Amino acid sequence: MLLAALASGPTTFAFLREIGAISDSVLGERLRELGDAGLVERHVEPGPPVAVRHALNDAGAVRFPALEALTEWARDHLPTAAALLVTAAQVRCADNLSQ
Repeated sequence: MLLAALASGPTTFAFLREIGAISDSVLGERLRELGDAGLVERHVEPGPPVAVRHALNDAGAVRFPALEALTEWARDHLPTAAALLVTAAQVRCADNLSQ
């Protein structure tokens, strides 16, 4: 999900947190893991205010089409699992909105 969000271009931590319904600590951990794997870069733009953006680097962008193909295959061949994932994501989003 993070790679898909980053595929459209550099984005902020706050934007990624909103679309992913994920805690700050987990999102930060995942972005560090993707950075350590050599797929995502972190760019700090001087301020004020200081802005931090995350973006796929070339290695991440090259892998994204394969992830898209895998996602499409899963949608076609695992409809029940995909429906459960969507339902779970919707429940998490609703829970976050109600808090």
